Amino acid sequence: MNLKLCKIWFRMREYGRMSKILGELHKSCQKEDGRDDQKKGTQLLEVYAIEIQLYTKTKNNKKLKELYKKALSIKSAIPHPNMRGIIHKCGGKMHMAEGQWGEAATDFFEAFKNYDEARNQRHIQCLKYVCKLFSSLASLHVS
Repeated sequence: MNLKLCKIWFRMREYGRMSKILGELHKSCQKEDGRDDQKKGTQLLEVYAIEIQLYTKTKNNKKLKELYKKALSIKSAIPHPNMRGIIHKCGGKMHMAEGQWGEAATDFFEAFKNYDEARNQRHIQCLKYVCKLFSSLASLHVS
């Protein structure tokens, strides 16, 4: 329920309200000592995915990078392809902002595959990013 509300606040650009709910959601995925509970991997990955979108939108690259790495390290989850698509797409944008073109292309292609598997139309946008990156890389190589 809170995750759905969080997604609504995200669409409405109510990032302050969203952050409060994200804090509660993240706490529900932690052990008593404050560490992430890997047994709740899928739920944790869902929270990370929405939080990653928030940090991408607000251009908080420091938090984004930290969370992106954590999300990729979760092995106990069986995520929906849409969730993986979100994480990789935001990771691609992060890598582009850092000038890491190869990593960006890899992430956008992974996002494309995940969105395509989920039959999500966002796969087209990710493929456009991949093509644009390869085109830019090719022109840099020629110069």
